[in-house]
Formats: sequence, C-alpha cells, structure tokens
Amino acid sequence: MFVRIIATPPGEAPEEVRQAWLGLELPLAAGETGPRTLPVGGVLTGSHTFLGKLLKLLTGQRRFAHGYVINAPQALVLLAEKAPSAALWWRECAPHCWQPGQVFLFPAEVCVEVLSRKAGRQAPSPVQTSSEKFSPAGPAEVTPARTQDTISRERST
Repeated sequence: MFVRIIATPPGEAPEEVRQAWLGLELPLAAGETGPRTLPVGGVLTGSHTFLGKLLKLLTGQRRFAHGYVINAPQALVLLAEKAPSAALWWRECAPHCWQPGQVFLFPAEVCVEVLSRKAGRQAPSPVQTSSEKFSPAGPAEVTPARTQDTISRERST
C-alpha cells in the first residue's frame, strides 16, 4: 500500500523541506498495513539511543502520534527525485535518517491511502549503504561508489 502526502507534515525540518513532501506517493514500510500509534521523537532533537528513549519514557516526556510508518531511506530517495535540495537537507542535517532500518511516521491527517498506484517507476530499494553517493545536481540517483579495487578488477577482465 502507498500513501500520498496531501498536506505539509509537521516536524523539525525547515518549512520548505517539509513542503517538498507534498504530492509524493510513499510505500508503507515492510509489514505495515495502515496507520497506527507509535512513540515519536524529533529528527534533530529526539533521542537516538536506547538509554535516551528509556529516560524520556520514565520521565513522561515521550510523545505519541498516529500515522503511517514509512521506510525513511526509501522515502528520502523518492524525495531526492522530486526535490534534491530538500533531500540534501536531510543528508546534511539528519544523516541518521538515511540509515537502513530508520522509519518516518507521517501523521494520518497529512496522508491519503493510495490502493492502486499508477504504472511507472517502482519504489526504490530501501537498502542503502554508506558507500552510496547522493548528488543534488540533476536527477537523484543513488549508486554504489566505485573503489580502486573495483576499477582494477574491471580492467583485468
């Protein structure tokens, strides 16, 4: 299932970065079937460690939101195709969001479910490694970096 972003999502990113999500159709993360309520934290100020999350829980500072769970690296690749400068903000200011296993929770009120997606480009693979590069100039495409070993092997074959 996919969701289309129909309103600017809340968050800590600048307004223009958050507005860039408008109109994008994003696949739900693997195993997700609809919206649900989960604990949330800011991409800049949220706790990124187990201990930090536990402390917020024990002190009653944990916030919850109802929305759709989206694979963050996959969503960011789609965002990069539409708005490279917005994706660059995520790369520079919240690089942890590009790591495999990271998710975004888009609030239900800014999404509409898309049950059948128009024919066209498939959703990108959620797998991304630190050796992949992102270029904000031109169409966004994530490709593995060529290493000296790779170049040497290519020449020898």
